[in-house]
Order: sequence, then C-alpha cells, then structure tokens
Amino acid sequence: MATNNGGHCSHLSGGGTIFPISNFYLSKLVLFLMERTQRLFSAFFLLLLLLIASEMGPAAVEARTCESQSHKFKGPCVRQSNCANVCKTEGFPGGKCRGFRRRCFCTKHCAADTEP
Repeated sequence: MATNNGGHCSHLSGGGTIFPISNFYLSKLVLFLMERTQRLFSAFFLLLLLLIASEMGPAAVEARTCESQSHKFKGPCVRQSNCANVCKTEGFPGGKCRGFRRRCFCTKHCAADTEP
C-alpha cells in the first residue's frame, strides 16, 4: 500500500516504512565512499611498496664472535686481560676465560653463516 506524504512517497511493507533518499544525498554518499576507498587503497599500496623495497635492500652481514681454545695459555684462566694478551700473540684480537675448568678461549669476529 502506497501513501502520499507531501510529495514524498513511502511504501508500507510488512509494517515498516522506507523513506526514499534523494539523488543528491545518494550521489554525495557514493562519492564519499569512493574517495575513502581510493585513499585506503593508496595507503595500502604504499605500505606494500615499502615492504617490498625493504626486503630487496642490501643485506647486512651479522657479525659473530668465533672462539678457539688458546694453544699457548697454561693453567686455569683467572684474568681476562691475561687471556686476551696471550691470544694477541696467537694472532687473535682478544680472548676470554670461560667454562667450569676456566680455559682461555681466543676470540675474533667472523661472518655469520648465510641461510638459504
């Protein structure tokens, strides 16, 4: 059943009233939603490009410390400085005492293994 209310039509269906939306407001709504969608898509696309660019950048090599037990150090290792000095005579830049038995281990920086 249709009624006329001051030039605007309303349709009664199942007890509810549906009010028509003017074309002006409908076009404004469509434009608003299109602008929001375009902004959201642009932001998403920019983030995707940044993510891809960061993955394709130069790979940094992580430094690792390699250790080798000293061949010249004798006795239990009590002072780090003594261990480091002996390791320097063996061609290492440093050394440290470690382990329960307090052994001197010479240290140097080495490249990390690359994983596929």
